[in-house]
Amino acid sequence: PQADMAELLGSDFDYETAYTQGTDLTGVLGVKKYEKYVALNANGDARGSFPSYVIRTDQNRCQNLKGVIWQAYNDNKQFQVSVKADGSSCTIWRVGDEYGVGSRNLSLKLDSASNFTHVANKIHDSLKDVVYGDYCIQGELLAPNIQGNFEGVTKPEFYAFAMQNIAEQEHENPLHVYEFCDRYGINHVPVLHHSVTLRELYPNASDANELIDLIVASADGDSGFNGKFREGLVFKGTTTDLTFKAIGERYLMKKKD
Repeated sequence: PQADMAELLGSDFDYETAYTQGTDLTGVLGVKKYEKYVALNANGDARGSFPSYVIRTDQNRCQNLKGVIWQAYNDNKQFQVSVKADGSSCTIWRVGDEYGVGSRNLSLKLDSASNFTHVANKIHDSLKDVVYGDYCIQGELLAPNIQGNFEGVTKPEFYAFAMQNIAEQEHENPLHVYEFCDRYGINHVPVLHHSVTLRELYPNASDANELIDLIVASADGDSGFNGKFREGLVFKGTTTDLTFKAIGERYLMKKKD
């Protein structure tokens, strides 16, 4: 409207003669393009069973591994400590000429309009000319229509937390996973410590029970994304095969509400 234009440009600005019809005024007026988020299918279209040659992404809670965690504490084993994201498990792989994407339990179609295929196709496209051979990347899929958007994202986003050597049926070292993601521009879940011992993190633990209590207490904290707080922490051994998760008490209370 004319009144609005005069307010923006000044009351003495002759807006009728200053610009000809069709002139782009976005820069002059500070206008930014708004692109409305178009929700994709949250779960994707099932293609079949989850592939047998891919290890699933489940992590044990620290409370279930007291003995082995206490042993790792005393043996000074080192761990990568990362933020646990609240989204949906997503696995992206290439084996030979086959490209795939899967949820926690299913293989999904790559030609459907879903959050899974959106992020998987982007990663496959970015890696097709630079990575030769098989790969399997696992991570957390965040989107406005997943888990009530606990992490506060505005579009589907994939954050890697693991890779697998399919031929050997084993996980890659977390340090290698982070390096791979950094090299090829793939989001990685936020890392708080790249390689640290449990004794360095919790120096005053006197026994296994106290150590677990300290780990669980540290699981609460700031979100690694845009959420109000984090779900918890994930510990992945860099000098051991031991991995486990700790869920924050604040998050557990939220789930009970």
